Amino acid sequence: MTFVKALLAAAILAAPLAMTAGCETVSQSVQNQETSLSALGFVARPANTPVRQAMLAKLPEHKFLRRTRGTDVRYIYADPLDCKCLYVGTPKAYAQYRQLQQLRKEVKQIRSAEFAEDMAGDYVDTSWDWGPWGQFDPSFDPGVGLGW
Repeated sequence: MTFVKALLAAAILAAPLAMTAGCETVSQSVQNQETSLSALGFVARPANTPVRQAMLAKLPEHKFLRRTRGTDVRYIYADPLDCKCLYVGTPKAYAQYRQLQQLRKEVKQIRSAEFAEDMAGDYVDTSWDWGPWGQFDPSFDPGVGLGW
């Protein structure tokens, strides 16, 4: 499978997440992002010693940082709350992450546009007869028995 196909498949799988993003808690959103990181090639390194835990606590949580040593570049993402680990990825993994974020943004924009198209507009037709549909005024209550 080519990279583009794999990325498209990931975006399609991520679409339901994007559609429910407004319903997720911050913790769920972070967990979904971290699942994406692992799928894109980031490696979770647990803070399983007191030294690692102290170092992890010094990093800004849930933010990407770039670490350069000579010509070697790594991207790190600290999660001291959920996995209590440090995600480490290559420039390729980080580029794939950025592409996936862009695709998620585009999916969200498409969904927003579709929602806007579905928004109700004013219906104006002077020949339409509301009479058969029952009472229709500001105090209208579509209760049981009114056919609504």
